[in-house]
Amino acid sequence: SMGNNLISAGGFDIKEIYQQSSYKTPLIFLLSPGSDPISILERFAREKFGSITNIDVISLGRGQGPRAVELINKACSQQSGRWVVLQNCHLAESFMPELRRIVDKIVSSTEEIDPFFRLWLSSKPDPFFPVDILQAGLKISVEPPQGLKANLLQSFNSGLIYDESFDDHHTGPAWKKLLFGLCFFNAIVLERKKYGPLGWNIPYEFSTSDLEVSIQWLRMFLSEQDVPWDKIHYLVGELAYGGRVTDEWDRRCLRGILAKFCGKECIDDHYSYTSNQIYQPVRADASFADCIEYIETLPPTDSSEVFGMHQSAEKTFLLSQSKLVMEVLQAIDSHGQKIAGYDQGSDGIVLQIIEEVQSTLPLEINLVISQNQSKYGLSTTIGPAHDDITVMAEQRLYYQPFQQEFTPYTALDTALKLECVRFNRLLHRVHNTLKTLSLGIKGRVIMSEELEKTYVSLLRNRVPKSWMDVCYESSKFLGSWVTDLIRRIDFIQYWLDLAMEASQVRKKNSLLSATVSSVRSEVQKVDTSNHSRTLSRNSITSTKYTFETISNFKGYPDSFWLPAFFYPQGFLTSALQHCARIMNLPVDTIQFQHNILGSEDISMMHSDFNSQLFDGSNQDILEEFIVYGLHLDGARWDEDFLALRDPKIEQKHSMMPSITCKAVQISKIKEERSGRYFYECPVYITPSRAGSLSSTGLSNNFVTSINLPSDHPPEHWVLRGVALLCQPED
Repeated sequence: SMGNNLISAGGFDIKEIYQQSSYKTPLIFLLSPGSDPISILERFAREKFGSITNIDVISLGRGQGPRAVELINKACSQQSGRWVVLQNCHLAESFMPELRRIVDKIVSSTEEIDPFFRLWLSSKPDPFFPVDILQAGLKISVEPPQGLKANLLQSFNSGLIYDESFDDHHTGPAWKKLLFGLCFFNAIVLERKKYGPLGWNIPYEFSTSDLEVSIQWLRMFLSEQDVPWDKIHYLVGELAYGGRVTDEWDRRCLRGILAKFCGKECIDDHYSYTSNQIYQPVRADASFADCIEYIETLPPTDSSEVFGMHQSAEKTFLLSQSKLVMEVLQAIDSHGQKIAGYDQGSDGIVLQIIEEVQSTLPLEINLVISQNQSKYGLSTTIGPAHDDITVMAEQRLYYQPFQQEFTPYTALDTALKLECVRFNRLLHRVHNTLKTLSLGIKGRVIMSEELEKTYVSLLRNRVPKSWMDVCYESSKFLGSWVTDLIRRIDFIQYWLDLAMEASQVRKKNSLLSATVSSVRSEVQKVDTSNHSRTLSRNSITSTKYTFETISNFKGYPDSFWLPAFFYPQGFLTSALQHCARIMNLPVDTIQFQHNILGSEDISMMHSDFNSQLFDGSNQDILEEFIVYGLHLDGARWDEDFLALRDPKIEQKHSMMPSITCKAVQISKIKEERSGRYFYECPVYITPSRAGSLSSTGLSNNFVTSINLPSDHPPEHWVLRGVALLCQPED
């Protein structure tokens, strides 16, 4: 064994650093995400001076430069030992030249300056930070601790908690257990980031100040006779930590973690955070030294159980680390070098990729209906009333040119046309870019910066940024992205053919009706002397036609491949509106109820969606339809018990069966009382789950939520970060 000192992250001793400094050496904190050196500095100042009145803290930004100069000059001239702290220097690029002149003046000054004066700076690594200041000062790298053990030691050794506060007898018997649980909660929310989207949808930068203010609130509330659990959970979970959380599903997870480490059960003597009793609260009579000793006995590697995760989550974390290393290695430029298996250089490889993509992808999705377009055997002939008028109308309609653009008839048709427009815009961008890039490689056009980026992306098997600007959310590599795009287009084209066929039926019905009326009017004007063409008024008005078609043909399927859509949220909204019109109800009074289908061949459905998708496509959608193609992340579906189960260790994602979406009135929804739990599972487009905030107040990566039955309480799956994905990770 090499020893724990080689794997544990070492902190810094601010006292020792201060002793090495002088008024001529600025002290520079190099910030990293989640670090908060100012709280450490204030505690050191309080220990040294008894208060923080000698510290002037300025957060640099617009208009703060002159005030910073004034405070530095004042502190240098006074013999009172003042410190000036300039926070976030990386946000004040225009002030950096002035700061460099001030530091140069202090370093080379022959005037008398207060020897106890100190200039403290904090900044993220930035190229415009003056090199002269870095060379003249002491650099302090503030790295967040790695692992639960290191986080707990930092909380107890950084001065945030000390002997007197830990042994405070005025805070009641629950103080030590809840204080330790609060520090453990802080370590958990910080370390969950390593699990990626399973931990948090968005990686938040929690800081030491969040823990500090939470401890102050905890001490204040525990001085009451009864522990106000609701107040503690609200202030800590919704304000201190929850104030940084912008995603509603992350906030739900945060509340679950807080309940586990600072809940009513935590003050029980036999309570443990894990089943193996390794992670548990400290004893109520433990001293500060006992607490530190217990933390030192914790294992150096964290157990996934203490996070509420399954063992497969640890494998996901290790795979993500390996992927990161491979991406760094791939970023090493091999431009111009030959690649194994290819005789040509980079230009030849890119040209080959261009040729393959151009030959694979269609130019566009055709939205124009031509005459007599019939792919599904719909009858387009006049029915049994074959009299003179209907025959003349049919002949005139047959020779009339018929071509029109697809016009939406229902809410679902509108969603379909919008999807076609988005796919066509993407296809045009792809083909135009590839054509121009091919000419650029051959020297016929100038290679712009955008073409250079596209060239590098294709060489590295990445989707170019110019394509992603008009593309759906995707995290796939180029090869699988093209394959996925083809499947999406096949789905949309198949549905479009049905919708265009239905549109053609409706259009020809309308045209035929108008043509028959026109022929009747002309017949009435015919010379009545010609008896061979004379028809009585009664026979004319009684003439009827029938157009042989399938009466319930509506032009859309009863099952949908949800991952195929550019904007699945828009499709579901259109489907809900469609159902509302059929049910003759306001759209805001209904919602979808979901039912998981079982006993089906998932692999066949996944590999050949066309045969399953349009099975029964001539059936009208009344109140429900089927979606499929979703994947479970962090869990799997048990078809035997029709419930969620923990995933297999070697399984990262699992296929979800088809799901029935039935529109029901909100007022008539009844909670199912089957003795089972139901987990409200969010549905996301990509595995990253993070996205920008949309006008609805939700992430544009979020689609909807589906209640899944389970034998475990929903909190079990909340801590595991279980979600449904439209597209799994490559």
